[in-house]
Amino acid sequence: MRLVTLCFISATALFAQSAAPRSLGDLSGRWWLALDGRVWESRGASELRFHSFDKYSGNPVLRADKPWEGRIAYLYGTVLPQETGNGLRMWYHAHVDDKTLLASKHGYTNLYATSKDGVHWEKLALGTNYFAGGRANNIVLMRPDGPGESHSPNVIHAPWESDPNRRYKMVTYTYYDGYYGAISPDGTHWTDLPHRQILEDPGDVGNFVWDGVRGAYIGYPKVFETIRGTRRRCVGFTETREFESWPKARLIFSPDEEDDRGYKTPAGRTEFYGLSAFPYQTLYIGFLWIYRLEAGDERIWPELVYSADGVQWSRVPSPRKAVLPLGADGSWDDGMIFTANQPVMRDGQIYLYYGGFDGPHNAKNAHAAVGLATMRRDGFASLTAGAEETAITTVPLQGTNGELLANADMRGGELRAELLDTSGVPLPGFEKGNAVAVRGNHTAHALRWNGKTALPATEFRVRFWLRQGALYSFFAGAQAGLAPR
Repeated sequence: MRLVTLCFISATALFAQSAAPRSLGDLSGRWWLALDGRVWESRGASELRFHSFDKYSGNPVLRADKPWEGRIAYLYGTVLPQETGNGLRMWYHAHVDDKTLLASKHGYTNLYATSKDGVHWEKLALGTNYFAGGRANNIVLMRPDGPGESHSPNVIHAPWESDPNRRYKMVTYTYYDGYYGAISPDGTHWTDLPHRQILEDPGDVGNFVWDGVRGAYIGYPKVFETIRGTRRRCVGFTETREFESWPKARLIFSPDEEDDRGYKTPAGRTEFYGLSAFPYQTLYIGFLWIYRLEAGDERIWPELVYSADGVQWSRVPSPRKAVLPLGADGSWDDGMIFTANQPVMRDGQIYLYYGGFDGPHNAKNAHAAVGLATMRRDGFASLTAGAEETAITTVPLQGTNGELLANADMRGGELRAELLDTSGVPLPGFEKGNAVAVRGNHTAHALRWNGKTALPATEFRVRFWLRQGALYSFFAGAQAGLAPR
């Protein structure tokens, strides 16, 4: 595994989101993930295993079947929960080959759909934009007077805005003029900002989200940089507290030498087509779009990356594998996969929506649709033990309260925990011998010690004893943090 220096965000910033209503897209929290190296003092003989998403067997869940969608409808875009909590909303885009049908010279349409179950999607007749002379369509945004076609509708829910007309924000890329901003009271009726361009053109792919940890908007636009003698697509970063104005993106992530291995020709190379990244629990999680350019075969898929600050990123160990693999040859998503700007949580699972293509980047007349993939909550990686019991110990924790909860799959195994003081001595009543074994598969199981469940009001380490199972994450209170060292 390639390790990078991990920095801490201040406690003030960490809990800044508690002072304002939470965005529907805010996935930050206080569950400590198995892959968060800051929280572990010792991992014993456990193995850090990385996991991939499972594709829904009925994919794709949304196809291009309307005249204003052409033959490709896909995400780049956004999926958010309904404000009522009943269902989901999707902002996606499509491309119409016959531009004479549009009220502009451009081919992209930015679209909207809703779903009650996350699988069956309805394309509502919004009545807000013309197509072929009528308004009975689900086009949510077009700019017929723009300098170039707009696409990639990144939508951010901002409930803290005092002006109700600004409680949804949208960032779209407009060719030849960079990123534009728009505002809406409901996510369906949009008004361009007076000065529409909010970020200069760093590249035609970008993912933007609200960062409740920083209390700022963050974005990951495509930038270009010469890497080992070749100009390539790379990942940039920009952040702002003022949605109307973003600083120019700076390079943060480029392909390393391992990315360029395994090509058949000297011209083969890897580029980073994009990065959808977002705060998730105590870390930042990202889906890095790997673009492998081989002569005549240019495919794209996402790999997992993770970070303590959203800027310095760690990669999975070699051999690197897709967190969401391409489909089998001949399937609807065998050529390219692009992920939404962030997933959503539903029914205790992570729902990740993605755009899939049935051909590579250089293919002509490819088709695209939207698919669904799922993963258990916090399931990106686990600390896994075999038949021999092993001890996994945290660094000292502070601000803990309530119960100690574990997200673990212990089917066929056992998990226990003991609490240690800062010098490593077990706390009375919380010794391993008093711990009740956890068995079965749970995402939030309360650990117990002979009837005790409430955590003590003092700094302590947690030592998990793990046998024949996997620990994904744990929770020690909504304000729990790492004690100064």
